[in-house]
Amino acid sequence: MKLLNIFKTLVLISTVFFLSACGESTEEKVKNLAVEYTKALCTGNADYVFKNTDFGDDLDSDKEEFAHKKIESIVNKNKEKTDKKGGINKIEAQEPIFSEDKTMAKVLIKITYKTDDDSKDEEITLKNDGSNNWKVLFK
Repeated sequence: MKLLNIFKTLVLISTVFFLSACGESTEEKVKNLAVEYTKALCTGNADYVFKNTDFGDDLDSDKEEFAHKKIESIVNKNKEKTDKKGGINKIEAQEPIFSEDKTMAKVLIKITYKTDDDSKDEEITLKNDGSNNWKVLFK
């Protein structure tokens, strides 16, 4: 009986460690969001960009509609530019740099295109809403 309890305890501890190891770290989460946001911005996914953009606290329905149209316009222009360069070859992100209180992060993104030798560097600023949900700050 004692052996069974020890075995159950070991299984429980192993499960906890396994599940915690499977979770995405904050650094990975921020870095992945910056890459996916950039990809969406360059490939025409305005809904993803809008959903993952922090516009501040005072976005009523009129401002939200205006913001969505503005995002669509920006995304369409970026898609046209990207298409002229043959599309995206690769998007790379450096490690995020966090503010002291971990509520803000900056990620340097490098975009390389398929038919254009020039690459583009972008700095993306992200904001944490307090519960580890990150969004890109609207500039």
